[in-house]
Amino acid sequence: MTYIEEEFEFRQNNSSYGEILEHLRSMDYSHLNGVKSLAELDIYAKKLATNSERFEYWKSSELIGILCFYINTEKKLIFITNISIDENYRGNGLAKKLILELIDRYQKDLKYAITLNVGGNNLKALSLYKKMGFSLEEKVGSRFNLKKTK
Repeated sequence: MTYIEEEFEFRQNNSSYGEILEHLRSMDYSHLNGVKSLAELDIYAKKLATNSERFEYWKSSELIGILCFYINTEKKLIFITNISIDENYRGNGLAKKLILELIDRYQKDLKYAITLNVGGNNLKALSLYKKMGFSLEEKVGSRFNLKKTK
């Protein structure tokens, strides 16, 4: 699926392993739980490319934003494993739009709960998730497990 919004193009499951890796390498990947080195980032990018569903924003041929998630149909649960927006495009509401796309497709009619894990020091992300209706499920160390139900 592809559609163009303003200067950004939305795509689903279009990115390759190499494009995901390049996108993640261009960011501070310290927010990724368990990823501490470039070698681990490489493994994570392969896992995302192979196993996750992905909503993406592109500008021309550059991946500028991605939301990666896993679907558990038996439990009607979605786990967001990564949301990342290129620093040059932050402040355009892209993360919010990616989350709203997920909500529109899986929560409104299908009634899936959506969960994610975020570092306690990521105040902008925590603020966004709270505004979008996510609530605290559990605090584990310095990280928060959040959940949004209908």
